[in-house]
Amino acid sequence: MRAPTNPIAALVCAAVAVLATVAAASAPAIPDTPAGHRLELVLGWLRGEPIGDAPALFDDSFLEQVPADQLDRVMASLRAGPFPHGAEVVELDADPDGHRLVALVIGAEAHFRIRLSLDADSDKIVGLMFQPAPDVDAPPLASWDELDAKLDALPGRTNLGVYEITTGTPAPIHEHHGADRLAIGSTFKLWVLGALAEQVRDGEVSWDDPLPIQEELKSLPSGEYQDLDAGTERSVAQYALKMISISDNTATDHLIHLVGRANVESYMARLHDRPALNTPFLTTRELFILKLSGDPEPGKADLRDRYIAADTESRRSILDTEVANRKPDVRLAGIWSLTEKPIAIDSLEWYATPEELARAMAALRRLEALDGMEPLTAALTTNPGLPLDAKRWPTIRFKGGSEPGVMSMTLAPESPDGRAFVVSMGWNDAERNVDEAEMIRLATQAVGLLETTLDAQESE
Repeated sequence: MRAPTNPIAALVCAAVAVLATVAAASAPAIPDTPAGHRLELVLGWLRGEPIGDAPALFDDSFLEQVPADQLDRVMASLRAGPFPHGAEVVELDADPDGHRLVALVIGAEAHFRIRLSLDADSDKIVGLMFQPAPDVDAPPLASWDELDAKLDALPGRTNLGVYEITTGTPAPIHEHHGADRLAIGSTFKLWVLGALAEQVRDGEVSWDDPLPIQEELKSLPSGEYQDLDAGTERSVAQYALKMISISDNTATDHLIHLVGRANVESYMARLHDRPALNTPFLTTRELFILKLSGDPEPGKADLRDRYIAADTESRRSILDTEVANRKPDVRLAGIWSLTEKPIAIDSLEWYATPEELARAMAALRRLEALDGMEPLTAALTTNPGLPLDAKRWPTIRFKGGSEPGVMSMTLAPESPDGRAFVVSMGWNDAERNVDEAEMIRLATQAVGLLETTLDAQESE
C-alpha cells in the first residue's frame, strides 16, 4: 500500500518538522555556496524555467530513481499544485560545508521545506525533497482535550494513543478511542520487520544474504523494487530498508515470502489481541488483487466478496488457488488512484489499535539492542516521518501507511537519556479519502502535547 506521502516519486515526502513558527521580516539571503546555487535553480524551475541538462546537475544515483523526463513532470505538477506562482524563501538553514541546506518556502497557500544535498566532489544534486510543513500553520494546542475534539470533528473514525515504552511495556500517557481497531495500511510492515529480525537473531537469515527479485512477487507501488528486472539481487538489509523507509510493497512481499507467512502471523499474534483479523496475513500484491478484483465471472460472486465472506481456511484456499494465479490490475489501480474511493476498508485490510502498534515498536526496540541489528535500526530511523527537534529527539522510529480512506502514523521518538515514547494516530473513512495534510498537522500537534506533558512533569 502507499505510504502517507505525496505520490510524486522520490522528490516529495509528506514529512513535517516540529520547529519554531516562522516570523521572518524579510526573505533570507541565499548563500553563495554550491547548495545555494542549486537552490536558486530549483526556485527557477518552480517559476517555470526549464531544467536543462539534467545529467550536469543531478548525480547518476538520483537520476536512476527519478529520470530526467520524470523531473519535468514533477516540476510541472508542483507548479500546478502548491506553487502556481513560484516559491518564496522565508527561512533557511544551511550546513557550513556548503553542500546541504533546508529552505522553508511558501507557495500559494501552504509552507513547504525544500531539502537539498549535493555530492561534495561534483556538486551534483544527490537529494531533493519537497516536504509539506503544516506545523508552521498549526499553532500548538493547549490540551489533549482540544486535540481529541479536533479528532472527533473529522469524518469517519479516528484513534490516538500516546505511550512511554522505555521499559518495553506501553504505559499510557493519553488515549482517545484507544480501543478502536482501525485499518492501518502499510504500518503492518512493522510486523514483517519484527519477524525478519527474529530470524536474523536466530541465525536463520543474515542481513547480508542476497535476495533476487521474483516476477511473481512483484507488487504495485509505492516503492522502487517493482521496476527491477527479475533476478536482480539486493541484500536482505536493503529490502528491509526499502520496506520501511519508502514503504516499498515489492520489497515487503519478498520478505514475507522469505520469512514465511506463518511466521509473520505467529509474530504478529504475540503482539495483537485479535490476530484473527489479520489472518491470513496478506501480502500487498494479494491485497491489491482482492481490492481490484474487477467484474465477477458469469454466475460467480466477485472474488473480493467471496474472500471477505469466507472463513480463515477458505481464505487460505482462495489465496492459493485463485489469487496466486492473478496479477494486480494496473488499469484498475490507476482508476482507484484517480478516484481515491475507499474500497472495503472495514473488511479487507490490516488492523490494529494504537496500543498494539506501540507494542510492535517496543518489540522492535528490544531487538535493536542485540548485536548485529544495525540494519534494523537503519530501516526504522531513515525516514523519521515527522523529523522532530534533533536535540530533544535524536532517535525517531517511524512507520506510516495509507490507501484511499485510510491513514495511519506511528512514530517512536527517543530522548537523549533513553526514554522512548510512541505516538500512534489513525483515521479511517469508508466513504471518502482522508485529508493527509490535516492528519500530519494533528500528529504534529500530538507530539507537541507530549513534549508539553513531559516538560510539566519535569517541573513538578
